[in-house]
Amino acid sequence: MLWSTTRGNPDRLAIMLYWALPWLFCCCSSTLDPQDPEAFLVDCGSEFVMNDGTHADEYYENRESYIQAFSRITYSGDTLRAETLHEINACAETVCDFKVSNDTLFLTTRRVEDVVCASVKFHRFKYTIVMPNVDHYVVML
Repeated sequence: MLWSTTRGNPDRLAIMLYWALPWLFCCCSSTLDPQDPEAFLVDCGSEFVMNDGTHADEYYENRESYIQAFSRITYSGDTLRAETLHEINACAETVCDFKVSNDTLFLTTRRVEDVVCASVKFHRFKYTIVMPNVDHYVVML
């Protein structure tokens, strides 16, 4: 039937294929990747710890060692609760964020404003993430 309505006009067939083929490929080839879990940031908070200054030199010299006093990870079923210290811009509003890559969960932050300045401050960020098999992931603070 499609061919009979477009038999006299090859441009009409080309236009229909132009619009139909991308839709078919998009809908028919989309499958869920088992490596891409459904993860949800269900709660986020932060609290001010300190401004930048000479007392933050240890952070810059050995970040992993310095943030241990501010970091904690606990699991409860498919829920991860984590706390860590992040250096953020002092003038911009910043919120929790995360990304999943292979078997690693990266706890990051994201600015929600374009306003920035030359100074930084340090906040302890608290994440609550729900994700199937979350305890099988390496968590990078």
